[in-house]
Amino acid sequence: MLEKLKREYGQYFEIEYKTGGMLPNWDVFFKENGATPAKVAQHWASASKDIGIEIDGNVWLEDPPASSYPPSIALKAAQLQGFQKSVDFYRRERQMLFHEKINIAEKANLLKAALESGLDVKKFEEDFEGEAKILFEEDLELARKLHVDLFPTLFFNNLKGETIRIEGYYNYQKYVDALLKLL
Repeated sequence: MLEKLKREYGQYFEIEYKTGGMLPNWDVFFKENGATPAKVAQHWASASKDIGIEIDGNVWLEDPPASSYPPSIALKAAQLQGFQKSVDFYRRERQMLFHEKINIAEKANLLKAALESGLDVKKFEEDFEGEAKILFEEDLELARKLHVDLFPTLFFNNLKGETIRIEGYYNYQKYVDALLKLL
């Protein structure tokens, strides 16, 4: 959806991806949200219908990622190689998780996604173990500061300092309306 928005209205805005690390591990996630892999699978089945995008949430039943931290750190590592490469990597992560039912918390799968999305895999792996972790921690701190507890949360800001915050998944027009309201 953001890619379409960028294609159609890209001259008016820039996208900056931040990560939130919603699932440190299942013990913490269950305590904080009462969520289990089965409930997460149900959530994605429902979200798929709500937003009109095909999502297969069965990975949460078959091979649930132990944490969302590794794929979030991996996205930060991809960002260190350039915006478009990171977008390609992020798209590949989502395809693997939601269409191919591949556990993207596994490092081998993240390295495969890096290779398939055209990243320098050696640099990716070095950054994954170093600078990307620091950038991820900065994103977590920003999420705490902005009280982000639902993903996705999008902030539309203009040069006048006005902000529209959208939490959760919506149809495309909601994002267009937010953007146009701030022009």
